Amino acid sequence: MTRIIATSITAIAALTLVGGCTSSADQQILNKLDSMQQEIDDLKNSQTGGSSGTTGSTDGSGSSNDSSSGTGSSDTQSSTNTDDFEATITDLEQQAASAVETAGNVSVPSNLADRPKAYIDAKAPLEQIELQVDSVEDQIEAAVRSGAIDRQTYFTLDTRLDAIDDSLDRASDSLELRMGVDD
Repeated sequence: MTRIIATSITAIAALTLVGGCTSSADQQILNKLDSMQQEIDDLKNSQTGGSSGTTGSTDGSGSSNDSSSGTGSSDTQSSTNTDDFEATITDLEQQAASAVETAGNVSVPSNLADRPKAYIDAKAPLEQIELQVDSVEDQIEAAVRSGAIDRQTYFTLDTRLDAIDDSLDRASDSLELRMGVDD
């Protein structure tokens, strides 16, 4: 009986020690994850050209402790991000219109063997702009997730990007039909 009690006490002590280590290890993991999340947020801000000047940290429970002070800084950042996105999208709209016009004016080679290469060459600028559109879409989505822009602004910008993408797709389809290439 004494042996069972001693074994039970030893087991309880071991569980208490292990439980204490696990809690400390869990806290270390949470702290590391918080640090990594802050680094990711900093990288996102540097990629989008925005610098909020804030240093946020978490207290381990997942709640954020933002060390920024002042009012209206997020409105200013949102306005700046929106203006940057607006300018970028306007530039993409102009590039797309030019590329669509150029693709529409490409002459179809009379030699059937030359058409695939002509198609690929004519489609390359359209694809390049599509990649840029995708990149801007990713940046806008990141800005929404980080709270830099609101959902309504996101939908407005995304609608413009979709229109660019649609015009590029139509130009590509038209080019494909004219060249007689099945892409």
